[in-house]
Amino acid sequence: MFNLIITVISIALVAALALASIYYGGDALSRGSAKATAATLINQGQQLNGATIMDAQDNGGVKREISQVVTAGYLSAPPAVPGSVNADSGWAVADLTVGGAEVSNFVVVGNNAEVCLEMEKEAGREDGDSVVADLPTTSQGGTFGCFESAPGGSEDAAEHTFYYVR
Repeated sequence: MFNLIITVISIALVAALALASIYYGGDALSRGSAKATAATLINQGQQLNGATIMDAQDNGGVKREISQVVTAGYLSAPPAVPGSVNADSGWAVADLTVGGAEVSNFVVVGNNAEVCLEMEKEAGREDGDSVVADLPTTSQGGTFGCFESAPGGSEDAAEHTFYYVR
C-alpha cells in the first residue's frame, strides 16, 4: 500500500513539473524557435552569396537568377525556406534600397514578425527590449536584415521581407 501511495505522489509531482515547464518555458521555447529560423535564413543567404561569388570568379559576371547558379552546379538546389517563415515562394533576387543605395539582394517574403525581429536583433539593429512594433519599414543596411514591407491589420497579416545583400 505504501508503494502505491508513493507512486501516485510521484506521478502527480511529475505532471505538475511538466505543466510548470510548459507554462513558464513556452515563451522562451518559441523565441528560441524564431531565433533558429532567423539563423537558418542568414545561413541560406550566405550559401547563396558564396555560390554566386564562386560562379562569378570561375565564369565572369554575376548571374541574375538563383536557378542559373544551381544549373551551373554551384548549388545542388535552392535553399528550402523554413516553413515557419510562412513564405509564398522561395528565395529570389530583387533590387532593394539598402543604406541609401539600390543593390541586388537575395530576398524571401513571408509573414512571421517574430523571425523578422530576431533577424534584426542578429544584425545588431534591435535589442532585447525590442518588440514587433519596433520593426523598420525599409531596409536598414548591413549584410542582412528584415523589414515590414506591407503592413497588415495584425502582425500575422503583415508582410515581411528578409534580405541578404549580394
